[in-house]
Amino acid sequence: MIAGALGWLTEEYVEGLVYLGYLLVIFPVLGSGIAIWADSVARAWRQRNILNAGLAGWNTFSMIYNSYNAISAVPDAIAKLVEIFFKGRSSSKEIAMAFLVILLAIVALGGGIITTTMIIRATARSQSEGMALRRELALGR
Repeated sequence: MIAGALGWLTEEYVEGLVYLGYLLVIFPVLGSGIAIWADSVARAWRQRNILNAGLAGWNTFSMIYNSYNAISAVPDAIAKLVEIFFKGRSSSKEIAMAFLVILLAIVALGGGIITTTMIIRATARSQSEGMALRRELALGR
């Protein structure tokens, strides 16, 4: 968005960056949604209470809704990217803008991976410290 505001990218290429970012993110998000949905259904089946059943129902609706919207949007996003990146390039400026879009998407994806890795490591560290503290308290140290 900033690259578009600064005039580095035309509106068409900013739109391409948004579509490319969407395609890079939507499949991992849907995968996480499937894991959350499966866990909520398993909990509802094991515990059989109204709270977990309601949560499983909501997650089922959410998964169906989000999957439908993703399936509906992905073909349009791919078509737009094909239109942007595979049309005849007539100037070096257009080639540079296409390269910048791909580079920005890769940098954003890398930043997301690094952020996720740091969150997972920090959570694992705090969980292991909490478990060690509980173990020491149980042993009376």
